Amino acid sequence: MSVSRYEPSVLSDSEDGAVDQSYDAAKVFEQQHSGDWKLVCDVSGTRDGRKQVESSIRMGMEALQPQLWLSSLVTFLSAVFLPEGYPSSVSDDYAAYQVWDTLQAFCSSIMGTLSTHAVLKGVGVGDAGASVAAATFTHLLRNASGMVTSIAFAWLKGTQLDYNAKQWRLVADILNDVALVLELVSAILPKHVFLFVVTLASMSRAVVGVAGGATRAALTRHQARANNMADVSAKDGSQETVVNLVALFVSMAIIPYVTASQGVTWTLFTCAVALHLICNYRALRSLHVDMLNERRLSVLIIHYKETGTVLDIPTVNKLEPLFIDSHRVPRLRLGASLQSLSKSNQSELFAQLNPSSSPSYPITLFSRHENTLSVFLARDSASPPSSNDALTCAIASLLNDPLDSPLARLSQEVLDNAYTFMEQAKAKGWNMTAHQLCDAGYRFELRKMKKTQ
Repeated sequence: MSVSRYEPSVLSDSEDGAVDQSYDAAKVFEQQHSGDWKLVCDVSGTRDGRKQVESSIRMGMEALQPQLWLSSLVTFLSAVFLPEGYPSSVSDDYAAYQVWDTLQAFCSSIMGTLSTHAVLKGVGVGDAGASVAAATFTHLLRNASGMVTSIAFAWLKGTQLDYNAKQWRLVADILNDVALVLELVSAILPKHVFLFVVTLASMSRAVVGVAGGATRAALTRHQARANNMADVSAKDGSQETVVNLVALFVSMAIIPYVTASQGVTWTLFTCAVALHLICNYRALRSLHVDMLNERRLSVLIIHYKETGTVLDIPTVNKLEPLFIDSHRVPRLRLGASLQSLSKSNQSELFAQLNPSSSPSYPITLFSRHENTLSVFLARDSASPPSSNDALTCAIASLLNDPLDSPLARLSQEVLDNAYTFMEQAKAKGWNMTAHQLCDAGYRFELRKMKKTQ
């Protein structure tokens, strides 16, 4: 905590040892990190200014002595569970998201306790006739299937987790509930079915582990606003640990009564599942992500075409589809490969890339087939970076969006329209320097070759 002195000449001696008498008052303020400035005391500008500062602070502390214990407790808890510099060091949606995330974590822990009880009962805990070797084999098979599933899922869907973090976060929570339901059901199934069901549950949990961890990292990157991603992630872990600890004590208290009846177990589990899903949905809806992905961009484009204005960040995040996208705007394939063009479209390629008719601005081609809009980006080191920016070209292509276009080139007029859109979006607080659009990474280059003799 640093102290900043306003009117410093009042509190400092001049070169000849005298005090500057041009001011008759001084105030001492303090600020922590980039938070608000707070008045500490108001002192007059005399030779004993420094003593008056110390005296005023001491008298203030003595007057507030009865309240210090509460203030100290709040400060301690904030330091333990909140990122350094909170709230200025995190996004404005941090508190709302963490409240809902805490509630869903508590529900998940209660559900996990009930499902664990069922699995332990299924492998033979408490059964004198159960085999240790059979229980060991079940445990190893569950772990092996989970490991293989996590590798396969990361290979198939890992790239999408960054672009659609909200959607995959919700999918992870739903799959987590499915896994818990399977484990709870396994206790009442025949022994020859038990192994298959718990293995399937383990595979679901593996997907949850990959998707949940990756999307949480993406959301942490959004929340960290002071180059403090590690701190935000660590404090989130501390919050979740406390919630799980509280849930553990609650579970210890209710398990002996709940598990005595299947009806009570399923009633509590069903309520916990419902509350878990509601809290997750509300947590994701509370996020105000300022970076554009395909779904948020689609919402902006549709509204811009209808009204000529750009929606603000909270509104778009509320309208962003979390489940099934209606695809009122075509699917975007950014940075597509020219080799993906059909043979009929390739005949148009020469006409569009004819060196004699090349414009001064960078060439960007697009092609719409059914409900997919492919954008082919050129690499041109001589052009301004913003002119051939992937986000700019994606916006321009969606704004133009012809109903039937085998292969066409973006005009300067369309690009100018995209620049206007981006200026409005930037004024609304949208991040126009980065994006979360899936870019295949292909870039083409037009090279003029000398004729050979």
